[in-house]
Amino acid sequence: MQAEVSLNSAIPSVTIIIPAYNEEKRIGKVLKDIADHISKNNLNWNIIVSIDGNDGTEQIVKNMAKNYNFISYDKSKVRGGKGWAIKRVVNRAEGKFTILMDADGSISFYDVIKYLKFTGEYDVILFDRYHSKNSRIPFLRKIPSRGYNILVRALFRIKVYDTQCGYQIIRTELLKKAFNKITVTNGFYYVPLIYYLEHQGAKI
Repeated sequence: MQAEVSLNSAIPSVTIIIPAYNEEKRIGKVLKDIADHISKNNLNWNIIVSIDGNDGTEQIVKNMAKNYNFISYDKSKVRGGKGWAIKRVVNRAEGKFTILMDADGSISFYDVIKYLKFTGEYDVILFDRYHSKNSRIPFLRKIPSRGYNILVRALFRIKVYDTQCGYQIIRTELLKKAFNKITVTNGFYYVPLIYYLEHQGAKI
């Protein structure tokens, strides 16, 4: 049983975007945790699942959307990559802030929303899976990922410790402007995203 996160009027309205590629084994639990939290706390939040792939993910999300009117989804007929999955739904975000998160649970949803308290001070909050106590990243994935991270930081001078992390909290207005410029459709969208956010003067 996860501990409830204290909420007050300072918590902003939020849209949660989840890109999901063949996530039928994991998407149900992730959505249930988020939906229960929104319902119990009567939050002005909504969830958008951007679906690629051909497994049972769409049916699971469709069934949950029948029970929770704040859940919607978009299904692509082609595999466009994570960047494209986010880009094609980002303009539907309604909240003051948008949470981007993966369906893999590598960072707990409850750990993510604890940081909403910092949105009064920051426009962008980036997460680092390697320093999360509940990180579920396999060891064999950590080595090449960390190597890529060092290379990106050196080449682009981006001071981010986990450039491939799919978990971010971003002011929606800035997020939409950034994605309108992004042309990278695969998992490397993250580098131009941070670049364009920085060039908008976002406080990260």
